Amino acid sequence: MRVIVIGAGIIGAAFAHALARKGASVTVVEAARPAGGATAKSFGWINANYVQTPAYLRLRLDALEAWRRAAPVIGPALRWGGSLAWEAGGAELQAQAEGIAAAGHEARLIGREEFARLEPDVADPPELCLHCPTEGAADPVAATEALLAAAVALGAERMVGCRALGFLTEGGLIAGVETDFGPLPADRVVVAAGVGSEALLESAGVRLPMENRVGLILHTRPLPPVLRHLVLTPEIHFRQEADGRIVAGELYSGGGAHEGMIDREPRALAALMLETLRRRLPGVAGVEQGAVMLGLRPTPADGLPILGPARGAEGLYLATTHSGVTLAPLLGEIGAAEIVDGEEDARLAPFRLARFN
Repeated sequence: MRVIVIGAGIIGAAFAHALARKGASVTVVEAARPAGGATAKSFGWINANYVQTPAYLRLRLDALEAWRRAAPVIGPALRWGGSLAWEAGGAELQAQAEGIAAAGHEARLIGREEFARLEPDVADPPELCLHCPTEGAADPVAATEALLAAAVALGAERMVGCRALGFLTEGGLIAGVETDFGPLPADRVVVAAGVGSEALLESAGVRLPMENRVGLILHTRPLPPVLRHLVLTPEIHFRQEADGRIVAGELYSGGGAHEGMIDREPRALAALMLETLRRRLPGVAGVEQGAVMLGLRPTPADGLPILGPARGAEGLYLATTHSGVTLAPLLGEIGAAEIVDGEEDARLAPFRLARFN
């Protein structure tokens, strides 16, 4: 089966690898550079930390296991160690802990004393914190490159700098992709183009309901090892990469005293994030700004993934989600089975595009 994957972010890379493992003839089409869009601007957290819906929590728990299966391919770009979170507090935090624990996630509430033992360099620990020891993080760019390299080793082809312009049709079916390199015939086309998916699918008469959101990620200059866990406070999320960089993100949920700064004053928000990080790590010298990245995060209108065949455009398979890093290896596995083997996976039933119709 000839399959074209549009988009070489972490979702597209995971699909390419899983499809190549199943023996498909895979071509990855990328307009700019691999992992150059939302993937590069991701916080990289691999988690099942929230109960948005029971089905979504189940999918995220399965995704943690998929990352463990992918570990030999990903290599050092993948790091476990757990998370410490208290973005919510009080009864909301208690309900969060009980909900994910009841679903089978390893999660418990800990107090200040235990927090201080786990993260001695983080100041002002909360009275109660949610500890999820089986969560982790991935360097999203390095993980994407590892998945693409593994796909190429299995025979996949990468076409970088190649822009998808629309779709080829034959007998009313999608039969490939029209690109600025020329037509590329295929039996199936996977659209994993992030924020570019919406406009591309419009050309096939498919409406993709999106409410993309701007996100800001800050990287510090490399530091000696300081953090063992991902730390998610009410003001900022932060973690440390293997090379010493601390990766910090503004709160995806929004709200708070600085709501709207990301649109009006992103540089000021980055400076504020750096100041907040320094306050959280008062004994750590040399916390200096490295890279600041601002970009759109692909976000379906209801916040849940949109996955599977596109009704009315047979031959197209959609893959778009905000939680690209957490879900990528699992979605690649499920999507490849649905595309190559024709196996409809019940886990994706709540996440089909048809729910918006």
